[in-house]
Amino acid sequence: MADIRLSDDACDRLVGSRDTIDAARLRDAAVVDAGRRLCDELLTQLVCDGSSVQPTARNRRPGLGAGRRRVVSAASIAAAVAVAVLALVASLPGAGGRQDGPLDLPTASAAVVLDQAAQAALRIMSVVPGQDQYGFVKVRISSAVGGGIASVGSKRPTWTAWLRTSEIKSDWYRADGSGRERIVRTSTQFLTPHDRATALAHGMTLAQLMVGSPRVFDGAFAPRTLLTAGVLPYWRMNRLPTQPAELERALERLLIASAPNRAAGTMMRQLRADPAQMFSPISQFLFLPTSPQLRAALFRVLADLPGVQLLGRQRDRLGRSGIAVAVTQGGSGRVREELLFDPATSNVLQTEGVQLRAAPGGPAVPDGTVLQYTDFLSRGVVNSITELPGGRRLPLDPAGDGR
Repeated sequence: MADIRLSDDACDRLVGSRDTIDAARLRDAAVVDAGRRLCDELLTQLVCDGSSVQPTARNRRPGLGAGRRRVVSAASIAAAVAVAVLALVASLPGAGGRQDGPLDLPTASAAVVLDQAAQAALRIMSVVPGQDQYGFVKVRISSAVGGGIASVGSKRPTWTAWLRTSEIKSDWYRADGSGRERIVRTSTQFLTPHDRATALAHGMTLAQLMVGSPRVFDGAFAPRTLLTAGVLPYWRMNRLPTQPAELERALERLLIASAPNRAAGTMMRQLRADPAQMFSPISQFLFLPTSPQLRAALFRVLADLPGVQLLGRQRDRLGRSGIAVAVTQGGSGRVREELLFDPATSNVLQTEGVQLRAAPGGPAVPDGTVLQYTDFLSRGVVNSITELPGGRRLPLDPAGDGR
């Protein structure tokens, strides 16, 4: 990556080429917009060569220092934005490993990186199945689930032991909503030693808790059946608008429709108050076989969600490097929803749910524990529900090996 130098004279020349800025009428939104324009080229170089970016230990404080009060000229505003851009580039960690938490960066920085991913999505070859083809998606999922026994006449378990289950999930999606879903459970274990002790104290082993849960589920589905991320009918994916504002409204309507027991007005207020409810489904949608235009619009909807943070450069469990963004859910418990993606290609690598504060009745694990993650392994286009990308075959097994 080339050495990037941005002098005050260069900032003055840049501002001089624009219309005069009235500092008295300048708004935060204008500063953010100027920052986006200034750092476009810097971030383009960043995402193409993240290995050369090194972290900095220097502390940064937002805004102008309180020690001096003076009239801010257009050139000094541009210089301040340029310094913030350089601080952003310097503070993104290199490919040396996972970061434990958010960096000291402004929230707007996440929007800039997501916008860069949207631009990359438009340059990537489309992975969209034809009329008689199937989109194929393969992921690895790990999640914490509660298992327990309810007393006679009670719907709630009198005790709960939390388990961690891992699965490989493969889906074949056709444009009409038909297809196939295959889930193979690869491991199950108690989440903590306390959960093991709780189960044993009630005379239950891990195997007994898993009775009735097949190791393999494998089934074909009729048209207009398969849902994506549990909420969006796949046969409607390519009908979604590709203008970000219209797309956000369409996704809101679909999420409201997926929660029929909640009043529409209440659900809409919850979506506006808690952007994580939009963040998680969009993160899942981004791995599906969709058009470049729709992928770009999904990234731009994420960029416009309030509260999205830039976590910096990270590696996933497979060693792949990308940039992570996140939102934090509120309520009685706090969970940070994270999305890791390759900004140079827009490919999604991983999502995680990290517990920041335990909810009543939830798992008793230390703050910072990853409760759920999804590793996105592969996607492609195939000609049947028994075909894999590359031409190999995987026969349908409705009985489910290991039932």
